[in-house]
Order: sequence, then C-alpha cells, then structure tokens
Amino acid sequence: MRNIVESTLAYEEWLKRQIPLIPEDLEVKHRKMAHDKFQFLRATFYRWCELWPEIEKQYGFDTAVLAVGDLHVQNFGTWRDMEGRLVWGVNDFDEVATCSFANDLVRVAASAILAAKQNNLILLSPEEIFESLLSGYGKILKNGGRPYVLDRDHSWLRNLARAALKEPPQFWDIWFYKKTERVPDITAVPEEAQKLLVAGMPLGDQIEFRWKASASDPKGLGSLGHQRFFAVSEWRGGPIARELKAVSLSAWLWAQNLEHGQLLITDLIQQAVRSPDPFLKVIGNWLIRPVAADCGRIDLDLLDSSLPEPERHKDQIALLSAMGAETANVHLGSISVNKLSDSFGSLTIDKLHGAVHEALKRLSDDFDVWQKYCLSHSDKKA
Repeated sequence: MRNIVESTLAYEEWLKRQIPLIPEDLEVKHRKMAHDKFQFLRATFYRWCELWPEIEKQYGFDTAVLAVGDLHVQNFGTWRDMEGRLVWGVNDFDEVATCSFANDLVRVAASAILAAKQNNLILLSPEEIFESLLSGYGKILKNGGRPYVLDRDHSWLRNLARAALKEPPQFWDIWFYKKTERVPDITAVPEEAQKLLVAGMPLGDQIEFRWKASASDPKGLGSLGHQRFFAVSEWRGGPIARELKAVSLSAWLWAQNLEHGQLLITDLIQQAVRSPDPFLKVIGNWLIRPVAADCGRIDLDLLDSSLPEPERHKDQIALLSAMGAETANVHLGSISVNKLSDSFGSLTIDKLHGAVHEALKRLSDDFDVWQKYCLSHSDKKA
C-alpha cells in the first residue's frame, strides 16, 4: 500500500477534479496535520478510507448503512428545527457514504481516545469510552430511534449546550466578525455562490459577502482547502448570516478509484431519525447552512471546567453515550431496527477495542511518516 504522503497527494489531485481548492489553505492543513494525532485523524479521512476495509474484514463488520463516514467527537452540535426548537446531534455530513455501521462507532471512539490523551480536561478512560458509546447506541435501538430535541427532555444536555454555546453578542462580535472578513472584491465570490447565498436569505438592508479571515486559526481540518463564503445582513432589528461551503464526493469513492458518484448528504439528513435544520441545504456542489449563536459544536473539552471533576466526568460519560445514541439515529434512516440490532449484538467491547487499537496503530505509523515529511519539506523551503 502507498504511504500517507503518496495518498495525500493522490487524494488532493482527485479532489481538484471535483471542486476548486485553495492552495494556501491546503498548506495550512498540511502543517496542522503534523501537530498532533487528533488533528491528523480529522484531516485524513481519505487515508482512513484506504485502511478501513482491512479492519472491517478482520473483525467481520459487514452490515452496511448510510453512514456519516468522517465521524469524530467534534462532529456533534446544536441547531434550530422548523419549529424553533433547539436540537442536538451530528452536524457535519461532508463524507456521507454507504459503509459498515461499525465504521462510525470505531472512528468516534478512536477520536475520543486521542482527544483524551492530549487534553487533561477529558477525564474518560478507553474502557469508559467504549462502554458509553455502545450503551447509548444499544439504548436508542431499543427505542427505535429518537431525536435529541432539547426543549423539554434531556435537561442535562440542554444545560451543557447553554454552558458551551456562545452568548449572541459574543458570537457576533468575537466569533463571526473577527474570524471572517469582507471579500476584497465581489468577483472573488463565484456568481453561483452569490446567487445561492442571496436566495437563502430574506431581503435585508444590504448583503455583505465575507470569507475566512487570513489571521483566523481554523479548528476544523477535514474540509480546509474548500471554498467557503459567508453572507451577512441586518434584517428586522438584528444580524442574520449564512455560510456556503463547497462539498465534493466522499473520499470513499476516491479510495475505490471512482471519479463519479452521488452526493448523499441530503439523503442521510432526510432519512435519519432527527428533526433537521430547515435552512441546511445541498445544491449542486454547495452546502448552505445558517450561522447563529445557537448553531455550534458541544465539545467534550468545553464542558464547564469550573465543575468538580466527578461532575465533569459524569457529564462527559453522558455526552459520549448520547453520541453513540445519535449515531444509531443516523444509521436507522437506512436499515430496519431488527436488522441493525442483530448486527449490533455481535459488536462486543472487545471487538470495538480491537478495531480501535488497530486503527490507532496505523494512524500513529502514518503520523510519524507525515511529521518526517513535513520536517524535510520545511528544511528544503528554508
């Protein structure tokens, strides 16, 4: 099998044939991939797609679902549904593909272990991570699936959301306007992107187009390099904004040497057991979604650090269990409860532990190769 450097170059050449890429952002992504293994995992889903089939075969994970694919612990957050209710769940679907249901569980478990190793605010052991994910997944299967609507139920998760999400003034002043900047020229925004952004907003006093500020530090790496634009306007007394991001075919197709296929993001969102964001749409190769203070991630390491450790530990176990349950909600959109329950019954903690261990071992080997490559590459530039 080719090494991680060869895979990265091959994948990015394939991706260039799908959508326009931003070379400067790819350079940032490459540097950040060498910082730590958690960021490396997030940035290299294409490599996971190459390595996963062997792990899948080794552990007998053969029940296919419409899956998130690139699932990890920073891929869960909140939004408002069509009734204005606050909902929590998976909030990033860039790599949706048909694959084994175990893929999402193994990947989110691997990401939780890496996050806990590098962040002492995360108090979970590997055993607690495995048990929490499987417990939540199994519980939701028994219920036949249920969305996480926070207006009445799940008070513990609602409280976590309130503590983790930004206050609206802070969100607009610090997050939006400092992390984005006005585009220097309207022609920098493709005409199709302009039309989609304008069409997705009510008519305001004036629509301003923005993009990521050059000095901002991107947290997400998976789609870094894709074109991303924002539109903001004042409407009926306050700001509203939309984000437009270029999306491509899943890296699963690249790993199968395919140049053509179907974007499955809308299929998964519409079929999953959830109350979706009515403003989130995929049109052509563009994903459009709202930008708001209550639409954001709830990370394990952002839970209230002022709480005593026993309380934070309890909250983190509950949140990881909810991640397992929400993963089942997503999978139930494409398979019957009975069939998925039968397959899930064979996924023991030992199997999950073994698959995660194998995935992390391969990731660690790739990370070492990538670090050496980046060091050599930087020396040549110097």
